Parts: sequence; structure tokens; C-alpha cells
Amino acid sequence: MRNQKAEYGKQVVTKLSNRLTLDFGKGYSQASLFRMIRLYDVFPDDKIFATLLRKLSWSHFIELMKIDDSLKREFYIQICINEKWPVRTLQERINSMLYERTAISGKPEKTILNDLERAILSELQKFILEMGTDFAFLARQKRMIIDNDNYYTIYGVASRH
Repeated sequence: MRNQKAEYGKQVVTKLSNRLTLDFGKGYSQASLFRMIRLYDVFPDDKIFATLLRKLSWSHFIELMKIDDSLKREFYIQICINEKWPVRTLQERINSMLYERTAISGKPEKTILNDLERAILSELQKFILEMGTDFAFLARQKRMIIDNDNYYTIYGVASRH
């Protein structure tokens, strides 16, 4: 029964591929349609997908869809966005097992916090710069010396009064 459904599904995709190619031209091969189906299976929430689509290319999605573990895939998505990795860098990091090495390293919390800090600061920087010339983004971390000890603020913002 299951094989019959799979075969029927392939026939539907084949017919749909032929029809779409006739109507709209190239880009609707069977392989492309199966990737589209996989894309929907991996990213079923339209709003989340639309947000990611503004930050990642189709080639990024093709690489990310190959990852079955959703936590692992989310790890690569977030770092890819934060670090603005091109597809080649994403492929290299996946092949070098960055996720596994980070998880095994015993310090995944620190890595995640660093990536989270980068993402927050990036958005904060954009916001401050949009405020106009009365505000300035001074630094991501600003050193402060208190009682001869070094401290770093998470962000540096100055305003003119």
C-alpha cells in the first residue's frame, strides 16, 4: 500500500512537472518539485519561511534542507544569518561538523550566548543608527575601568543633550 502511494506521488509530480514546464518554462523539473515539497516539509510556517527568505538564498535552503535534525538545522540557520555566511562557508561548516564539535566542546552555552549577543547587538546598532544624528553607536563592547578592574558594557550608546 505504501509503495503504491509513493509511486502515485511520483506520477503526480511527473505530470505536474511536465505541465508547469509547458506553461511556465524551465525550473519545474521533477527534482525541483521534490525540493519544493521538501522545503514545505522542513519550513511549514509561511511567516518564518518568509522571514528567512529575506536573509538566505535558495542555495542556502537547499543545503539546510539536507539536515534532518531540526535543532542542528536551526543552529546553522542562526549562525549563517548572524555571520552572513555564503553558501560555500555553510557547506564547509556542515562538512566540518561544527554543530557536533560545538555540542561536544562542553561550552555550547557560551557559543550560543556569543551568537545571541551578536544578533542582539546587530539589531540594536541598526535601531540606533536609524534614530538619526542625535545618537551614535560607539562600540559593541566598551571598556570601563572601575577600581582598576576592567569591565565591558554590552553596548555603547551616546546621545547628545
